[in-house]
Amino acid sequence: MSQHSYQFDDLVAIEDIIRRVARASLEVYYHHSTASYKTDGSIVTDADLAMQTALTEALLERFPEVRMLGEEISEQEQKAVFTSDEDFWCLDPVDGTTNFHATLPLFSVSLALISKGEICLGVVYDPNRDECFSAIKGQGFWVNREKLERPQQPAQLQQAIAFVDFKRLDTPLCVSLVTDTPY
Repeated sequence: MSQHSYQFDDLVAIEDIIRRVARASLEVYYHHSTASYKTDGSIVTDADLAMQTALTEALLERFPEVRMLGEEISEQEQKAVFTSDEDFWCLDPVDGTTNFHATLPLFSVSLALISKGEICLGVVYDPNRDECFSAIKGQGFWVNREKLERPQQPAQLQQAIAFVDFKRLDTPLCVSLVTDTPY
């Protein structure tokens, strides 16, 4: 298990890696995306695969002790990483692949760092707006490296704003969310 304590300098390095890799990997495929379907019905594009490979290699150079749990590796590999005691990255290389494939500019690169069984660091990068949202557990969160204060949180779920992907929810929950009927 890693004893590394992650700091803002690590976060800056991670953001730089993600930005660099996204520019090199995503732009190539954005208007020329090809897709295949996974067994769960979701799609995977060449951009997903290229982004995951390039990010894995770049992060390994900076953080050789941290393994990769990527969306596009086999279930067996995922299980091996997830059940180890080591720190690991949890990556969705193109979060919003369907949008990416349809050239709808609503997608991002999502990366979290799991240490000692807890999320300790996270980065969401929107390459279309060149916006990077990041946080370190117990240290705060930033947008493009500008530290922000935590906003007032809604007291009730009805006051929250949420985006829901209904295709992966069971029917009773979908009906409950749409009709405001208790689940």
